[in-house]
Amino acid sequence: MTVDSLHGPTNLLESGRNQIDFNSLNPDELKSTEMSGFEKVAELDEIPSLGRKSIIINDEIPALLFRVDEAYYCVEDVCSHDGQPLTNGPFDGKEITCPRHGARFDVTSGRACAFPATEPIRVFPVEIRSDGIYVADNES
Repeated sequence: MTVDSLHGPTNLLESGRNQIDFNSLNPDELKSTEMSGFEKVAELDEIPSLGRKSIIINDEIPALLFRVDEAYYCVEDVCSHDGQPLTNGPFDGKEITCPRHGARFDVTSGRACAFPATEPIRVFPVEIRSDGIYVADNES
C-alpha cells in the first residue's frame, strides 16, 4: 500500500505510467523495487497514530515520519525559515510547528502554513508494505 497525499492510502505505486502491486510480486521482483531508492525505516506497529519517528534517508537527510490513523507522511526535518530541526515541534495531525519561531508546515504536502516560513519543506514518498514502512529520496 502506498500513501498518496491527495488521495490517501492506495494498494498501487504509480511509477510514471507503470503501476506496481507489491502484493503480487515475487521476492526477486520485490528486490528490484527496493533498488529504486526505497528503504525500510519503520515496522508497521512502531509508530502510534499521531506519532512520529526521526529517521535518516540515504544516510544523510534528516526526516520525520508521521502516522495519522493508517496513513504515513514523511518530511525533511528542517524548517525552511531558519534551517532548524522540526523534531520536537507540536504536531496536530496535519501540521508540524517549528519549535523555534512557530512556522507551521502541512506534512501531507510540505506547504508553509504560517509565517515566518514562506517556502515549503521537502516531502518524501512513503510505501506501506507487508513487512514495514518504506521511504524514498525523491531526488535520487
